[in-house]
Amino acid sequence: MTQTGCYFGAIGLLELSDKKTSSRLIKEWNRSDKKVDDMVAAWIAQVDQQMGTKIASCAFPFCSNRPDQNHERLVRKQETNLGDFATDAFYYYLNNESGVNCDAALCNGGGLRTDIPAGEITFTSLKNVMPFGNDICLVELTGRQIFDALEFGARYVGSAENGGFMHVAGLRFKIDSTIPSAVKTSPEKFWLSSPGPYRVSDVQVYDKEGAEWKPLEFEKMYAVAGATFFLQEKGDGFDMFDGAKKVMDSSIEDFMVCAEYAKKFKAGANGLPEISSKNSPLASYKNYLLDYENYNGSGRIVIK
Repeated sequence: MTQTGCYFGAIGLLELSDKKTSSRLIKEWNRSDKKVDDMVAAWIAQVDQQMGTKIASCAFPFCSNRPDQNHERLVRKQETNLGDFATDAFYYYLNNESGVNCDAALCNGGGLRTDIPAGEITFTSLKNVMPFGNDICLVELTGRQIFDALEFGARYVGSAENGGFMHVAGLRFKIDSTIPSAVKTSPEKFWLSSPGPYRVSDVQVYDKEGAEWKPLEFEKMYAVAGATFFLQEKGDGFDMFDGAKKVMDSSIEDFMVCAEYAKKFKAGANGLPEISSKNSPLASYKNYLLDYENYNGSGRIVIK
């Protein structure tokens, strides 16, 4: 019915009665209660101590923005090393820590809110990237549903940002931004259909057993990991996932999955896990695409 904006710049007041409905934004509030203030300060101090725990280190930044003076936001319109790291975390965690098979992982660019600077990485570093409290789940999707999601996420590539731009693990594909998007959406921007011509092509799935890339099959079922936000709740308009069979619901947040993945890297000189492509637990996957050192990503999404 109404929205308050972002970054807690306002509190929304919605008033309902039998005669009318009204809303307004409260942008300034100077009163406070000392007892509540003291409680909040104590909680914040406790959480800051726990969240400030060092879990890994990295010699380069993971980027949501272009690392130059322009600071162009990339994560909503192209592959980045941050998107690769996040999806790899989901992919690794489901395959190796949860005891289930995961064929691919997805992450919407709008869910990645800031960079991870070079240096020591804490829980806070990762929570700043993924602040929304989204849990990770695993669902069964047809190849067609995966293709539709990639096509839907790519509909603005080359012309505008899109919070639904999809970063991937266990997948690779191409986008031809010179082809006008034929995606059909509802007035609320929910996906309706993708009749073609298609911007997305050459979608391939990594076969862990054969250590090779195989073409996506539209009728085949795949186990796909990602946030409940878009896989189960239609966030960013991903209505093609409606009714997808749940394989596993997880109570672990996305940033904690990334933390668990970071802990699995080989230790560096400072004793902390040192995040790099060669130290990744996925480095043993032959022919898998890993290049965390490149802020443009590992070459999983090729855009023309």
